[in-house]
Amino acid sequence: MFLILSITALALFIPIYRLPHHIFIDYNEGWMAYFSVFAITKTPLYQSLDSLILNNYPPLFFYISGWSGVLLGDMIIAGRLLALSGLFLSMMMVALITHRFTQSVFLSISGAAFLGSIMGMFHSDYVGMNDPQWLAHGITLTGLLIFFRCGEKKALLYTSAAIMLLAGFMKHSLLPVPAAVTLWLYFHDRKRFYHWLRFIIPALGIAFVFLYAAFGENFFIDVFRSPRTYHIGKLIRLGIWLRPLSVFIATAFLLFVVFFKEREVQLLMIYVLVSIVWGAYTLGAGGVYYNAIFDIIISLVIAAMISVHRFSGRIQTLFPGFENGRGIVVGLMILFTPLLLEVPHQTYT
Repeated sequence: MFLILSITALALFIPIYRLPHHIFIDYNEGWMAYFSVFAITKTPLYQSLDSLILNNYPPLFFYISGWSGVLLGDMIIAGRLLALSGLFLSMMMVALITHRFTQSVFLSISGAAFLGSIMGMFHSDYVGMNDPQWLAHGITLTGLLIFFRCGEKKALLYTSAAIMLLAGFMKHSLLPVPAAVTLWLYFHDRKRFYHWLRFIIPALGIAFVFLYAAFGENFFIDVFRSPRTYHIGKLIRLGIWLRPLSVFIATAFLLFVVFFKEREVQLLMIYVLVSIVWGAYTLGAGGVYYNAIFDIIISLVIAAMISVHRFSGRIQTLFPGFENGRGIVVGLMILFTPLLLEVPHQTYT
């Protein structure tokens, strides 16, 4: 555990250290700050398609970031703090979802640490960058955790749906979690599926009416019809970026094959598959980068933690003298090896 947490701290140190410095991590930071100022000064957030600058993001983050920027005196630093908070929230949700399946504090903390390590080592540009991506992920995963715990309680089911919709009005491309839940409900629980739709469809309708009243038709034109370039050749990046996660992919695959009959494991499998399909599709679009695979990373980390727990239990059943804790440690070290091999590069750069 100490080694895992130490590597996580090392991976996140530089992204956190750079947070207060006035050096752009990405051109997107200035763009986000620009529209955050628009939001709090009542300047139109959405323009016609012939404008010089278009805004293809939903409005919620701009208001949160804008007013946070007023309080802190810096729009970009405020956005970075929100983004970093979103990553930590996502890590916490990964831990709580893992605990929901395993009842293991050790695996829960390890899952959160793995997510932090992967982001810090391989996708550090998005750690603490002024962008709504990770805050939206954290909110979406909060909705997923509530869904796992809602049982037959309609109030919690509706709360889960409302939280996922809230995240969608911060970053509308985060479809894998709500899509996976919807598909799983359709195949496994038609009663709750119809309750789910009875809430989501009217809620979306009301939200769109409100957005039309607030921003006019330009909101729908800018967010859903903004022109983008698309290059199918960019899809090769999916294989390159997922290569460090090959052990996680293999571990998740074993979980889905051996424990396929578990209904909640099937939900995770749908989440992984939808994340891969959606990530591959969005990767070809202009302006899309590492963020296309973040749902894949999240779902694989959760699935890998559960897989380690399930298979260590199986090994203990087959070999009663083999302690369950040893199996978990061995499994985690296998998963941790690709990250451990990255440490020299991280230290050098």
